[in-house]
Amino acid sequence: MIQQSRSGVKSTETRALESELASVSDKEKIAVLNKLAGAYEDLSARDRIAFAEQAIDLSERFHDQKSKAEAYNHLGVAYNNIGSSEKSMDWFLKGLKIMEQIDNNSGIASSLVNLGQANFYLDNFSKALEYFQKALQVREKTYDEQGISQSLILLGNAEAKMAKYDRALDYYSKALVIKEQLNDKQSISQIYCNLGNIYLETGEKEKALQYHLKALQIDRTFDNKWEIALTCYNVAKHYLENKEPDKAYPYIAESLEISEDLENKGLIRDNHYYLSLYYEQKKDYRKALKSQRDYSELTKSMFSEELSEKVAEMQTKYETEKLEDLVAERTRELRRKIAALGRTEKALRNSEERLDLAVTGAGLGLWDWNIATGEVIYSEQWCKMLGYSTKDIEPKMSSFKSLWHGEDEHKAMEILDAHLEGTTSVYEDEFRMRTKSGEWRWILARGKVFKRDNAGKPLRMVVLQRDVTERKSSEEALREAFEKLQRTLHGTIEALTKMVATRDPYTSSHQRRVADLACAIAAAMGFPEEQIKGIRVAGIIHDIGKISTPMDILVKPAKLTETEFELVKVHPQTAYDIIKTIEFPWPVADTVLQHHERINGTGYPNGVKGDEMLPEARILAVADVVEAMISYRPYRPSLGIDQALEEISQNKGILYDSEVVEVCLELFKTGQFKFSD
Repeated sequence: MIQQSRSGVKSTETRALESELASVSDKEKIAVLNKLAGAYEDLSARDRIAFAEQAIDLSERFHDQKSKAEAYNHLGVAYNNIGSSEKSMDWFLKGLKIMEQIDNNSGIASSLVNLGQANFYLDNFSKALEYFQKALQVREKTYDEQGISQSLILLGNAEAKMAKYDRALDYYSKALVIKEQLNDKQSISQIYCNLGNIYLETGEKEKALQYHLKALQIDRTFDNKWEIALTCYNVAKHYLENKEPDKAYPYIAESLEISEDLENKGLIRDNHYYLSLYYEQKKDYRKALKSQRDYSELTKSMFSEELSEKVAEMQTKYETEKLEDLVAERTRELRRKIAALGRTEKALRNSEERLDLAVTGAGLGLWDWNIATGEVIYSEQWCKMLGYSTKDIEPKMSSFKSLWHGEDEHKAMEILDAHLEGTTSVYEDEFRMRTKSGEWRWILARGKVFKRDNAGKPLRMVVLQRDVTERKSSEEALREAFEKLQRTLHGTIEALTKMVATRDPYTSSHQRRVADLACAIAAAMGFPEEQIKGIRVAGIIHDIGKISTPMDILVKPAKLTETEFELVKVHPQTAYDIIKTIEFPWPVADTVLQHHERINGTGYPNGVKGDEMLPEARILAVADVVEAMISYRPYRPSLGIDQALEEISQNKGILYDSEVVEVCLELFKTGQFKFSD
């Protein structure tokens, strides 16, 4: 996320992105423009709209649908910030349509979240809830933990706005578990803030203030302007409801200043409402009325509605100085909230039970370990996963350890101890556990120590477990299938080399030595190990096409005639035709086909040149020439390594790739490579 100082000076990242626009191609500009269009904490909404519109134009020119949809979403956010909710909805829907057409799950989820947010700002909370639930379903399919937790937070926000506090607490609790596992401090702060809002609504004011101040402390650490503004707003709400206007004012002022910097009309509007409450409590009714009018005008510009009857009534009361009626109404409202608090206390007491139901519904087992006493609470689902009942398992850590497979126990203890000592932020391990029937099941365990004493000693840990036996079985079957395929492939290569060796022992030895040199060159050039494997295979069989060359030509003790040489030049194509149907995981057939091609296009069989040659073929070509020149041939003795290296050096950049030649020369010069007998 791009950060912005209070002074409005652009961040280093934004300045770098703007400079990058002048140095990249039009196609590359699309990604840069989209990043700038999303810099909502650094650039004004108008600037972001301009960048998004440029990204759309370029995306259409290059037929980049995904980038176009991303730009649509950035436009929607910008218009939502300046209060044009109707336009923002239109852009979000266009973005969603494209993401659905290209089947981009991440983009679909983001568009659904944006639509939900737009409805949320319009106070259409039931519709927002619907979009957030759809986004959650998409993210659960792709196992996007960050996205899932964020969707849970948004669902909690919508439920809270509809006063369904028990549901909101459930969503926040689930999100908090994931965010703590991911060690996502900024999101943890967001959840603290939301929990504070719940407790404020239900009358637990001190608890609410503690959560809001904890959230604000984290936000200031990360200099997250939007979250600071939002949390200051919530702290101010606490003090206003507690009739402490002087404590509330600094937080209102800070929140308003940041929201104006960010051009977020929704939060600007809400802060003007709090200013009206502040001035009302200070008995400065003239300023209170002005702030209320500012709030009303912003509401009207955002939602295109007439001022509500409540605002009109309030204005009349201010004008006629009948403040007593307004105070009486708010007193009645407070009494209604106190009554509602009594109804929600029972729901709050049952929240832990509902959380357990949610975990069970997801097929997860849970154990809660009091490390100081050694006692463990095993959930019913945890026991059921292994075929036990809760009565079968003694509530101690020793019960858990006794079910470990002997081969997994040592590693499992090391991982658990590392987390208890604070070496790892999250505990995660896979191991086998014995069921009641005696079979072994693979278990994935993830959890965290969430309570330590002042010295850092762990006191309490909670772990979730899932049975992953079927997944492990699938992985094993896949591994066995891959090994079988590898054996088949190696058998094919061995059969090909034996076929060449039977007909022409020289060619077989030549291929092996060429493969050795080619692999040494590739390794020195930094090629990855997997790519080097492909080069070795190509080297070992690169002359297999010579099985179609008449034997009297291969062993002729004199220089070949033009006709005979033309027959020899067919062997790369013949080799390609033999191996092209073998499904190698590397471009073996094309490498073999090109090993007699040359950088300047004078090679054979197709006269390819320059970048048309595969990197593997350029290496093989040099190795082939060097080995051939130092080897005895029927029509001449060995020319020696010095003459071979002189050949590739003189024709570097003409016939042979310059970098490959340089590396080859260095290998022989330093003694890092020499041919085996």
